[in-house]
Amino acid sequence: MQTPFDESSIGPCDGRCISASELIEIYYNDPSALGQFENADHETIPAVYRDLLDHRKHMTVTVEAHHADKVDVEVLRSDVVDGLYRREILLRTHRSGTVVQYGIVRLNTKYLANAPR
Repeated sequence: MQTPFDESSIGPCDGRCISASELIEIYYNDPSALGQFENADHETIPAVYRDLLDHRKHMTVTVEAHHADKVDVEVLRSDVVDGLYRREILLRTHRSGTVVQYGIVRLNTKYLANAPR
């Protein structure tokens, strides 16, 4: 049975966090236009996928190691609003061009030494 996505289950936030819904709303007025989302218990996710999602390493490096190939970042759209750098991206394997990740990122540029301006 699918459980609706509950952002309160993600854990404590110190005021610098953004919810999944807030990220999606950067580029999509209706989250269902992007897809359907649900919570998943850590234990129910197969290890190969869990290792891609639950780690403390740089995401791109983790994806490259998993696919044994470098990945190229394709920026679909980006902007800077009130010091927040936002972008929607795809990661594609270098050799085949296969899309291996989709993401929306929001970074507060005041925390980045060489932030895009």
